[in-house]
Amino acid sequence: MSGGRIIAIHGLLRAGKGTIAGVLEREYGFENTKFAAPFKDMLRAYLLFAGLEPLTVERCIEGDLKNYRLVALGNRSARYVMQVLGSGWRARFAPGIWCDIVDRKLRTAVAEGRRICIDDFRFPVPEADMLARNHPDAMLWKVFRPEHQRLSHESSGLTDEDVRAVDLDHPAEVTPEVVEIMMMALRPHLGVEGWDTPVDVAAGLSMNQMAAMLRNWDDVCPPQPADVSTRTHVSEQGMEDGIFGMVFQNTGTVEDLQREVRRTLSLANVAPVVEPLGAHDSTLCARYRMTKGEEAPDNVSRAVA
Repeated sequence: MSGGRIIAIHGLLRAGKGTIAGVLEREYGFENTKFAAPFKDMLRAYLLFAGLEPLTVERCIEGDLKNYRLVALGNRSARYVMQVLGSGWRARFAPGIWCDIVDRKLRTAVAEGRRICIDDFRFPVPEADMLARNHPDAMLWKVFRPEHQRLSHESSGLTDEDVRAVDLDHPAEVTPEVVEIMMMALRPHLGVEGWDTPVDVAAGLSMNQMAAMLRNWDDVCPPQPADVSTRTHVSEQGMEDGIFGMVFQNTGTVEDLQREVRRTLSLANVAPVVEPLGAHDSTLCARYRMTKGEEAPDNVSRAVA
């Protein structure tokens, strides 16, 4: 049973998912995992190989540069590439590929007594179905924020001069070497060692077979249309309130939302933790340093099993 140890957070772009996850990580010892982690790691490996600085890469994947079209991605934004990889690979390999990877991580975490939050919970099928079937005690939360508040904060506030200053102009080509690097980043999530080993979460395809498809990059990830917003992607359509145990109305300040998260956890008898968390374990510390340009909080804690 996973009662209080798994929390999945749903919400549209800039609704407040990261704010909620931040409270869970800093104060309650939750580790953050993502359905998108495998293809984010693939993209991370690609951009690092293309020559972007690690800080810039994290800003492209998790932070304020996510919507900027990159020369290294053939005039595609990181957000667009991640959306296409996420939905495209489900269609090509197996509908539940990313979901099954997270399911395996959750089973391990629960067995080890760890607390896990997921802050990119987006689909009723297969994600919500998997959680209901395999982790019935998981807490499903939704955060709602009015559209005018969400979209008024969508701009990073960067000027063109600022973007040029972080040196995004790195041409790149998806060569066989790049494909190998991306697949090596994916391999830990697949749980296989050999390149010819059938991968259960990918309908039995091997890494070599997946790599062969990835080499046709413009087919896997078509050029980004000029007139299509990433906000219209299926991953940004939202889910109805009915499946959620809690729906946060994020219409006030960040502090208001944080207080409501703490109140909800208290009512669910999920206590804060006190044991200091090592810096190498804190995904939040890394996220703050790499994407926000802020100092990570000193009072980061980990769950006590």
